[in-house]
Amino acid sequence: MFEPSFGSAFGFPPVVHAIFFACLFWLFALSLGRRLVIIFRLRSDDFTELESNLIAMVIGTGFLQLVPYLLGSIHALTANTVRLACLLLMLLLLPETVRVFIRAGQWLRTALKTAVPTALKIWSIIFSAVLAIFLVHALSFGSFGDDDGYHLSAPTRWLHENTLSYLPTYTNTNASMGFEMLYAIALSFNEPVAAKLLHYSSGLWTLLSIGLCARRLGDPTAGIIAISALLISNPVVNLSFIFPLAYVDFPSCWAAMLSVLGWLVWRRHPSQQLLSIVALCAGIAVSFKLTAAPLIIAWICTIALELRSRRVPWLETLRQLSGFSAIAAAPVCLWLLRNFVVTGNPLYPMLADFIKTRDWSAGQAEIFSRYMHYYAWGVASGAQLGELARKTSVILTTLLVAGIAGLLASRTRDTTSRILILFATIFTVVSAFLTGLYFRYWLFGIICFTLVGAIMLCRLVQEAGHRLATAIALISIALVVQVDRERREPQRLVTDLNIATGVLTSERAHAGDPVWRFWVRVRELTPPNAKILVSAFYTTFGASSFGCFPIDRQCYTTDSHLQRFIRLDTWPAFLESVRGAGIQYVIISNQQFTANRQGFTFTEGINEYPFCARLVEEYAEVIAADEHLLLYRLRTLDPS
Repeated sequence: MFEPSFGSAFGFPPVVHAIFFACLFWLFALSLGRRLVIIFRLRSDDFTELESNLIAMVIGTGFLQLVPYLLGSIHALTANTVRLACLLLMLLLLPETVRVFIRAGQWLRTALKTAVPTALKIWSIIFSAVLAIFLVHALSFGSFGDDDGYHLSAPTRWLHENTLSYLPTYTNTNASMGFEMLYAIALSFNEPVAAKLLHYSSGLWTLLSIGLCARRLGDPTAGIIAISALLISNPVVNLSFIFPLAYVDFPSCWAAMLSVLGWLVWRRHPSQQLLSIVALCAGIAVSFKLTAAPLIIAWICTIALELRSRRVPWLETLRQLSGFSAIAAAPVCLWLLRNFVVTGNPLYPMLADFIKTRDWSAGQAEIFSRYMHYYAWGVASGAQLGELARKTSVILTTLLVAGIAGLLASRTRDTTSRILILFATIFTVVSAFLTGLYFRYWLFGIICFTLVGAIMLCRLVQEAGHRLATAIALISIALVVQVDRERREPQRLVTDLNIATGVLTSERAHAGDPVWRFWVRVRELTPPNAKILVSAFYTTFGASSFGCFPIDRQCYTTDSHLQRFIRLDTWPAFLESVRGAGIQYVIISNQQFTANRQGFTFTEGINEYPFCARLVEEYAEVIAADEHLLLYRLRTLDPS
């Protein structure tokens, strides 16, 4: 049976085996992408070698999601079959891999002979220090699995069940799960830490893509300034939080930034081939994260405007836009098809009023929509910030974005920068309309605005030394801010460093953590096929969609704002849904620390914790406890 490991493997610490696996994975993706570029006739001499390889890598990464996807579609998704499929592909790609190694060696010899300015060396050292702190945290796991509840737990569950099964209380798993398929590959090789490194390294590719776009816009130093500014942690952009986690934000941003790179080349050398690359990168971005869908809308609007400004006939414009849309939609359609198969609604959970949707209703759709639009962000304010104030905040912030965009556009005469500002504005405004002020979903738009701002700054500061000094000042601020954050929790950095280097195992390092100890007890006291109800964790810890990754069991959450499989409208319906799901165990806290976490009141939210508490009081016996966390074994539920 598949069982993930959190620490050392084959006697090597995570800093060795996880990085080694991640390097092999990206080499594999690059080799596959280079072959696919040739097969689909996407090769273009208009790109530099580095640009071509980075685009090939994202294309290879996008296509690798098909390995677990197709195996899952025939109920053959196991660790062994994934490993076998990958190893066969690696053998087929061996000649291409050898060519990559040869060319990499040539590039390295040339790079070592290249003179690097002293200021750039200083910047690189500080930049590396910032990334090193992120890396230490990426090489270990926190108490809640570091995967936002489902990015690792979903592929883990699918590897157990040999298919992309329906996970009824994890709404987000019925969306684009492309990068989670790559996590499934890492997990198949028993490398959960390396899965986190895939996201970390996608962040590196995102930063590299920003630099390449800046070079195409005329000033490589602007890319360094933009990267430095983005690494300064703040309430809007907090890359220090995202980098060490097993999320999917960076893979989506990486593919999206490469679509921008392709567009910059297409503007100078218009061709259907280059436009196809833009569309494919955009589609891969959305296949990694469905909330990136505004990217395709923004590209269609931007490209239509450009084609018309070049006086391309309407018929030809429509033909090119149709081809663009078809290519961009192709990677996403795989997931829309899967959604249709498991829920009956390809756009789950949207349009539930018109499409019969499994375990969903119009009422639940309204709750979910309210939460996503107005309450998924600003959670610290909770109910203190009313819905009218939240709606007003969304409108005012959207107007502010448009105002900043207009100001930037008025300050530059460069047509490319102006179009990029328009593109970023469309993406951000549509994102705000769909998800409110959830700034993590705006990340790509923020990157584009930062890049344009850096380009404009570099045009104002003519002296190259002054521009590099600006970059050094910004990256120094980023380091100081990060060091200050680490100073507040010094033990966390020390603990993660000990785990990363193999000095301590995860179990020994977290021996004093009651949550970690509790997960160990759950694994010890429940069989591998146990079905566990995780009760009101959002209003207890603020952990929405708590997943089963730390305990490696099939879990069902009661998140009243995200699911309807576990009914919370009435007590009999709740009891019947628990019985129907075959729940055997219940995890609950004896305290509800954030009772108003959702920020608004509705029947299911009011009932969630009381129903779970009544369930264990009347129908269960406690078998484990650690501080406020309790594990109950359910007895037979009485239908009366």
